[in-house]
Amino acid sequence: MSGIFEQHRAVLAGPKHCGKSTLGRLLAAAWGVDFIDTDELLAAGRPVRELYRELGEEAFRRREAGIVRSLGGGGPRVIALGGGVVGNRFVSRDDLRALGPLVFLDLDDEICISRVLAGGIPAFLGSAADPAAELRRINAERRCRCREYADAVFAIRGAERPPEVVAAELAAFLEER
Repeated sequence: MSGIFEQHRAVLAGPKHCGKSTLGRLLAAAWGVDFIDTDELLAAGRPVRELYRELGEEAFRRREAGIVRSLGGGGPRVIALGGGVVGNRFVSRDDLRALGPLVFLDLDDEICISRVLAGGIPAFLGSAADPAAELRRINAERRCRCREYADAVFAIRGAERPPEVVAAELAAFLEER
């Protein structure tokens, strides 16, 4: 392996339910490195949706930014960012760069919508007249920023596949970079 991922460092970003945590755990295991999930650190065992509702968006985003800044530097590891981190106004490009090379997991919108709505409408979509349309709008906005910041873009398209298959494809993809 050579290139930006040779240190076995990767930061996974992308829309809600794109597989950041699942693929991140599998990638970290394949590389033999630590896995960190910013949502797990943020929520400390509670559902993220519950914490978001309790704190409100601004306090939630500020706390999320603090978690991201606390992870700057470090050695080999895989970090899964919460779905809104890249669009969080309290998180700078420098904050993200300090974590390591960023991989944008670009999940097809229809798969994303299906996954998100299967778990019930999340708090950030709760007041939307058309949650699917609002999720498409949010994803389009975040997609632009993720692509701008990303060191690599890994497209997840087509029919649902087992996470182990997608993680193996992701590992191979990153090892070529």
